[in-house]
Amino acid sequence: MRTTIFTLIFLLTGMLSAQSLFTSDDFEAQVLAYAPERHQGVSDKSFDFGTMVLRETVRQTDNNPRAFNRADYFNVLSGLISLQESDADIRLAWQKFIASDGSCEYLTSASFKDGFLSKKIPDYLISAWAEAEATCVRNGKAGAKPRPAPETYAAENKLDATLLKQIAEIAKDDQRYRKGKYEPEKQTPLDRKNERLIDGLYARYGTYLGTSLVGEAYNSVMWAVIQHSRPETMERYLPVVHAAVQAGELDEAPLRMLIDRVQINRTGQQVFGSQAGVPLLPKAEQKRIEKLYGID
Repeated sequence: MRTTIFTLIFLLTGMLSAQSLFTSDDFEAQVLAYAPERHQGVSDKSFDFGTMVLRETVRQTDNNPRAFNRADYFNVLSGLISLQESDADIRLAWQKFIASDGSCEYLTSASFKDGFLSKKIPDYLISAWAEAEATCVRNGKAGAKPRPAPETYAAENKLDATLLKQIAEIAKDDQRYRKGKYEPEKQTPLDRKNERLIDGLYARYGTYLGTSLVGEAYNSVMWAVIQHSRPETMERYLPVVHAAVQAGELDEAPLRMLIDRVQINRTGQQVFGSQAGVPLLPKAEQKRIEKLYGID
């Protein structure tokens, strides 16, 4: 009888410890309100990353449960894994992510896949990713939503068609050997070529090629070239990208990713956690950089 009682106590304790923190209907609101507690065995690095991701989600969504998008769900999933929350909560975050609009762009992206699967993740998510990726391909939803044809887009938005065609070609070259299996020996010469083209366009226009010049559909192309450039080029254009964000010519997320790249080149650490597997800077330094660039 004592064995049975102890067994029941053990099972009950296990059930309570694995109790879900979140429910499907209120997942977003619960995530925004959640203050993580550090579980036994979770390292400082993992706990800091997980709490940072959840904090960033609050900021990115303006604390609005209805503002979640695929990036927010993906970040929350990564954060819960890092915090070693229960399988039930991680599975729920996974389901929320794959059900979000545009998740196939992440699921079929080699860079997202490699970055995610390189982490210490539950085994079931490895097979789940493969299944979800196959479903995206089967349903014809693989890859990013294509940009509109530059000539049509230029006419519809009263933009310079010649510039749009050049920017569209730069965008194609930026991804030519990054789609599917990354082939650096073929991609790197194109990246250097794109750097030279962007340098020439910046010299001609004297400003970041943002929404006013190339529209929202193409306003991240110059940033992508900078993001894939040499460290000295990233450093040179960081103030330009910052000014573009302040002027409303580019979203803030690319700026944060560029800041992370620059900081990794400088220190081997990052601020916002956009680069998989790279440790975060100390919190005081994170806050200093956030304040420097006006990122709350």
